Amino acid sequence: MDVILVARELPRRPQDRFGVLLEFAPTKVEPQGYTVGEFRGLLARGDPQLLGAFRRRELLAALSRREGRGRPVAEEGPAG
Repeated sequence: MDVILVARELPRRPQDRFGVLLEFAPTKVEPQGYTVGEFRGLLARGDPQLLGAFRRRELLAALSRREGRGRPVAEEGPAG
């Protein structure tokens, strides 16, 4: 199972970022972490891996409702 985390700040080096996210992840969960800018860039480019994880319309609606509130998009429920 993968979990996508979008945060204002994350370590720059991928190995540091993954290490921090993995430290808090439950067993068998592979976290993917992106800054807000990275995430938006991936969406804008139509990144197939990211879009494959979500239905884009639902994801964009959730982001617009949550933007600036500091609350996780995951509260919106299952994306698939």
